[in-house]
Amino acid sequence: MKNWYKIAQQIENKPEAAQQIHNLQDRNRVNAKIKHLEKVVGVLDYASQLIHQTQRDARYMVRDVVADKRMSSYPLVKNVLGEADVVAMDSPDKFAFLCLQGIVEIEKRIAALKEERRRYTNKELGRPSKGLLM
Repeated sequence: MKNWYKIAQQIENKPEAAQQIHNLQDRNRVNAKIKHLEKVVGVLDYASQLIHQTQRDARYMVRDVVADKRMSSYPLVKNVLGEADVVAMDSPDKFAFLCLQGIVEIEKRIAALKEERRRYTNKELGRPSKGLLM
């Protein structure tokens, strides 16, 4: 089995650059991306647990995620999930592991988007953080 973390490090030395936010429309777009990616994480988590009961349904769930047009911006995640689709019927444990690897990659993207959103809110809008400022 391939170690997807090492392959990811070879392909990209850093996580995908977050979308720059310059106005409120960009911020709304980033919020929509974050919500979509969080839903995908939920689907993949459920599929990684469902694989031990019914391989076919879990495989269809992952295929739907890969076929989603919005996931074309994340080729590394699509590659990991494509490999999971291939091994779904033969090895449920590998399938679950690859789904969890996909979740890790998606959560990195979510963290980058949230950090960009926080930067925009605090720096460009000039709003200080709530609470005690040091």
